[in-house]
Amino acid sequence: MTLSYAQLKAWDHAHLWHPFTQMQDWLAEDPVIIARGEGNYLVDVYGNKYLDGVSSLWCNVHGHNHPEINAAITAQLAQIAHSTLLGLANIPAILLAKKLVELAPPGLTRVFYSDAGATAVEIALKLAFQYWQLKGISSKVQFASLVEAYHGDTLGAMGVGYSELFHHSYRPLLTEAFRLTPPHCFRFYRGLAETEALTAAVEEARRGLFTHRQQIAALIVEPRRIVAVFEQLSRHYDFTVVEGAGGLLVPLVGRYTFADLAYDLSVPLLVVVGSKLGALNHTLLTLHCAQALSLPVVGYMLNHPTPVSDLATRTNAQTLARLTDVPCLGILPFLSLNGDVEQDRMILCDLFSRAVDLASVLR
Repeated sequence: MTLSYAQLKAWDHAHLWHPFTQMQDWLAEDPVIIARGEGNYLVDVYGNKYLDGVSSLWCNVHGHNHPEINAAITAQLAQIAHSTLLGLANIPAILLAKKLVELAPPGLTRVFYSDAGATAVEIALKLAFQYWQLKGISSKVQFASLVEAYHGDTLGAMGVGYSELFHHSYRPLLTEAFRLTPPHCFRFYRGLAETEALTAAVEEARRGLFTHRQQIAALIVEPRRIVAVFEQLSRHYDFTVVEGAGGLLVPLVGRYTFADLAYDLSVPLLVVVGSKLGALNHTLLTLHCAQALSLPVVGYMLNHPTPVSDLATRTNAQTLARLTDVPCLGILPFLSLNGDVEQDRMILCDLFSRAVDLASVLR
């Protein structure tokens, strides 16, 4: 059965509602009607070819009509087209999950399948909410996200990725998220210079997240945005990531850990150790993790967080020196501050510069 362009156009205009499309404008025009695909190109009913520059809205990685993919789909259809994972397992789902875990960063061990990006966001939000409820912290019911972020067009995804242009009509239905202003340095945020704009945005986020820490269940943000902040700073400063002992495996965003961040940044680590009971375990775990990921560690420094001197505090430095080849860059004694922020900052900076081998850190 061969259908004419006129018939297809009439049925399209009568029965289809196109997403993100002003339908009045659409109905006034002759649509491009795609009949097939060839590699990177779309082909319409007249045989005209169009470069698929948006990869069919970010869904096509290997091109259209790929013979290997077609063969795999055909082989699977000969077995079964669909089977639920609710109460059942199936072979392709198991094999794909195993492969994804093998490719994923350390710590990601399970796969929860979804059919689209927006529904994946919904799942993540529900998991984050459920986590805190099961922990007995019922106040954590809000999410934080970046202003003008986009995470999809289901209700939950619109709530955390609100865009006035696309979502204002649905605002009464949406759960309000706590908004963080992203560091749009190229827009000279608040009329500031580039470096000042970045500093202001990061400080605003720090204060906001701290203020609402009892209500926020999760921050939804692309990890690469965090890396971008460091990359932006690195254009102006040489820097080292300061890492608390035992913290490399702590999740930063979702399952993206500080170790993943350090790996992506490719900058050296300075490990800070609270010299008390447990410091040896935390430090050696951090150093072992860094070594396993081939992360460069310039050294560690010991910090005495309390005035109490016990056996662990007195012997940690000597014990660590025996157990690791990573150099100790300095030991900070306990310091009682007087509450004057500026004066305390100067005291700490002076103490740090005298106690720590900064030349080794910045080498």
